[in-house]
Amino acid sequence: MGRRRRSRLYWREGRGWYADLRDFADVGGRREAMIPERGDGATTDADEAGTVLQARLDELKALRAGRGAGKDPLLEDYARYHLGLFGRSPEARTSPFCLLHFRPPGILPLVRRSLGRRMVARTGGGLMNTRTFMLGTLATAGVGFLLSFLWHVLLMNDFYAATSPAPMREVPAFWAVILAYLVVGAIMAYMYPKGHEGGSPVAEGLKFGIIIGVLWWFPTNLVLYGAMEGPFTLVLVDSAWHLVEQGVSGAVLGLVYGLGLQSKEATPAGD
Repeated sequence: MGRRRRSRLYWREGRGWYADLRDFADVGGRREAMIPERGDGATTDADEAGTVLQARLDELKALRAGRGAGKDPLLEDYARYHLGLFGRSPEARTSPFCLLHFRPPGILPLVRRSLGRRMVARTGGGLMNTRTFMLGTLATAGVGFLLSFLWHVLLMNDFYAATSPAPMREVPAFWAVILAYLVVGAIMAYMYPKGHEGGSPVAEGLKFGIIIGVLWWFPTNLVLYGAMEGPFTLVLVDSAWHLVEQGVSGAVLGLVYGLGLQSKEATPAGD
């Protein structure tokens, strides 16, 4: 089924309504899911999508007007806006645990939506600059290495020693393992923003990491199984583990980009 268009809106099969706001790229506009205030994903209702789009356009126009007056929108403005919404909620104001509200329209749904759609770390309208790339590389490599050490050395060492087609080192060459994870981390940090679709940072990063795990390890394990002696169980166990390992690493990478770790370069695009 093809996309159905309505003004800026377009339908993504299996996802919901999205809007093309790339003409507002200077203030963070891009192809975005139309997520209502009380929702966690793109709405499937056309009228609701139109309402969300109009509110988003008003915010982008206000941000552009602020920039035109010489004031670049900052995280401070972004936080003030959301806390204003939060303060208008009677339920949130009367709750003794208002800052820990788990139900809409409490603060956490607003934060989830903000991280998923609005925290755009801009470098010419994109998601990546050198600092974020380096932080993403190190975070991804560090998490991947720690998870790998936990799994292969502390938890499953006996399994790999018994099923590995080649003798295992008594002491791993950690420099080579660390280098490998740095290379993979750099590749993931480079590729992630190019395929980012504007969803939740954790969900987008998790999905991206799982894809990397499939591309990296499943074919590799199949080739090793085809060329060397060893049980097929090793292929299944190791490949399944790397879906977890790279998935978690990808989620961390998504947070690095989603939280906009570019210092003053990170600007919100409203809610």
